[in-house]
Amino acid sequence: MGRLFAYARVSTADQTTLNQLQALKAAGYAPEPHRYFEECISGRVKALDRPMFRRLVDKLEPGDTLAVLKLDRLGRDARDILETVEHLERMGVQVVLLDHGA
Repeated sequence: MGRLFAYARVSTADQTTLNQLQALKAAGYAPEPHRYFEECISGRVKALDRPMFRRLVDKLEPGDTLAVLKLDRLGRDARDILETVEHLERMGVQVVLLDHGA
């Protein structure tokens, strides 16, 4: 059985990721603290160029699960999201999107 990781992102310093973490926990995706990654960075930055997201991806192994609240946490636009999800799938990582019921 793989490990559970979660990622949350906000765009500005006056926002908080608390609601994302609470929603993940409420849905049964409560990762251990060292497997929860959050950052404040513009959504215009490609996912794999985001420092904390990159650190997260570097820790993932085949069989792991990555949970995020919303699809847009995984990229700046449709192309970036698709490339990010495909990259994770090639790694053998399952992606769970709470707002899509996946």
